[in-house]
Amino acid sequence: TAADVNKTKKAEFPKPLMTDKKLEQEMISVFKSSNTYKDRIKGDVVKLSITDPDWYIRRNEVTGIILHRYIRASIATKEKDGTCTVWPTVFQQDYIGNKFAKTKFDGVGDPYKIPCENIK
Repeated sequence: TAADVNKTKKAEFPKPLMTDKKLEQEMISVFKSSNTYKDRIKGDVVKLSITDPDWYIRRNEVTGIILHRYIRASIATKEKDGTCTVWPTVFQQDYIGNKFAKTKFDGVGDPYKIPCENIK
């Protein structure tokens, strides 16, 4: 519909609220090796933006023990047909033995189309 086209034209790529080149590379790597990426996404990763200012800690509701921490990011992909899509994603690190483990891909939200030139 025309409304969808206008919404897509105005779509913006989220600005990063945190910059961490090492973490960003790790996120892209675990994202691309996930089944979600292999089964559903498949496009080339063009850009990643960490959309949270810091990690959020998730604790056991009863004991208060730290379970893991998570952080959100948006990933822009370019599809084979030349269109671009933004995938809101979540990554987490389990808390094991007083330290956080390797970054894991934890899931993807509702994707939206974006003009490729709006990915800055």
